[in-house]
Amino acid sequence: MATPYITPDILINAPTGISWETVPNYDSTPEEQLAEQTNICWRTTHFIDSYCNQPLRATIDTEESLGPDFRITIDNNGNARFVTSRWPVISVVGAQYSPSFTVPPTWQAIPANYMYAENASYVDGGVSNTGATGSADVIIAPGYVSWQNGRRGFRVQLTYINGYPHAGIVASALKGTTSLSVDDCTGMAGMSMTIYDGANTEVVSVASTSTTSGPGTATLATGTQYAHVASEQAPLVISSLPSSIQQAAIFYATYITLTRGATATTVQGMPGSMSGGGGSKMLYDDAKGLLKPYRRVF
Repeated sequence: MATPYITPDILINAPTGISWETVPNYDSTPEEQLAEQTNICWRTTHFIDSYCNQPLRATIDTEESLGPDFRITIDNNGNARFVTSRWPVISVVGAQYSPSFTVPPTWQAIPANYMYAENASYVDGGVSNTGATGSADVIIAPGYVSWQNGRRGFRVQLTYINGYPHAGIVASALKGTTSLSVDDCTGMAGMSMTIYDGANTEVVSVASTSTTSGPGTATLATGTQYAHVASEQAPLVISSLPSSIQQAAIFYATYITLTRGATATTVQGMPGSMSGGGGSKMLYDDAKGLLKPYRRVF
């Protein structure tokens, strides 16, 4: 199972002013508190993806379109430009094309070295410090899709990785280790990512992964600076999500905690907020404001 955009550890250590020991109620056990905190983190994650009209974590997507037309255009130099429905595109996994008049399609593969995700280099060197940047354009070399068959004369099926790599470290790691067990390897290879672990937070560079997606092992370019304690029940976040998304998640998690009637809650020292539940709507608006640049527009 994947890891939410924030974990209970990140949430309770953020300056929210929430008395988390009162959630879900005063006499709840530590296990019940953790369960409710985890539920809040997942509700927050689902809200973010819904508001943005796409998952922000890295995913592998396949889509099909006809061109030349709206989503597939031909540049003056003969290159085909496939505008994907999700962004940012990290890399192209593969593609195939067929004349659109053949049913079923007579697919022919497009060689991997004849395609690239334009401006995908933004993800290198610490994407967590950047904002909502990146491309939705995949460039295909001349000779595969053209005006030869007229408008919408070709069908293209494209598979690509988009979004921000985000996973949970599900096993403890010693200081200096170059191997991390994670619950989702999607998009991690070649990426700079942040391990969120309180005072031991650090940025690491992922050299390779044992699998393209799903649970596996991430191999680091250099050893970790710190030891990290984690498990499947209490994973640590390793992520390339921009910091503004994590802050939006904290705002929204605080908002839903306040509006659900949690007791002994205050929100002090947070932008756009006030003591008690009266400022919760401001937190909701602040969260949406931070997320707006990441929304997919139809």
